[in-house]
Amino acid sequence: MKILIGNNGGVDFDAPIKVNKDQKDKIIKFLKEMFRVVTIEKSSFFRSERLGDKFFMRRWTDDELAVLLEIENTERVAEMLGRSWMSVKIKRGYFIPYFLSWTQENRKDILKNDLKELIREFMRDKKEEVILRREHRKKKRKLEKEIEKLKEERDSWDSEKRRKMVELAITLGQLKNEDLEEYITKKKKEISNKISQLESNLSKYGVI
Repeated sequence: MKILIGNNGGVDFDAPIKVNKDQKDKIIKFLKEMFRVVTIEKSSFFRSERLGDKFFMRRWTDDELAVLLEIENTERVAEMLGRSWMSVKIKRGYFIPYFLSWTQENRKDILKNDLKELIREFMRDKKEEVILRREHRKKKRKLEKEIEKLKEERDSWDSEKRRKMVELAITLGQLKNEDLEEYITKKKKEISNKISQLESNLSKYGVI
């Protein structure tokens, strides 16, 4: 068994190892003595990326984010979590202002409330916000396509082909009591009204 030592004392195995329950418990105990947060995840496959092999992202857990808020020393946090100094620095700069802003907006006292529970609530809110923004983008794109299609249809009424079709319909009696120019103007106005309505709806998504 070969153990690799990475940045800030982070450890990994060179290859997957097979252990019994007692050996597994001892390894976990060893890791918990080294790091503040140790998360055990079940997996149906071995990950191919190994420490020192190539860079791969590791999701921040609620427990790790709590440490980020509790301890100001970046190097200390990196050592406790087995993360790089740069990773902690970047996450601190992004997460903490965002989280504190959320607590103020929602009148949450981080000193009186359970910090980890607050973080979980914050993450749930942000997840719902992301889903809502995604749905808004879908609706926005749909409206934009409808508007573009209607504009193309409106412009087509100025084409010679469309004018001849209307003239033929009038001649055959399919359009009774209609004047060519007035009919085309009326159809273009109807389409323009639809476009205006859709653009008004589109403005609800922050776009005009």
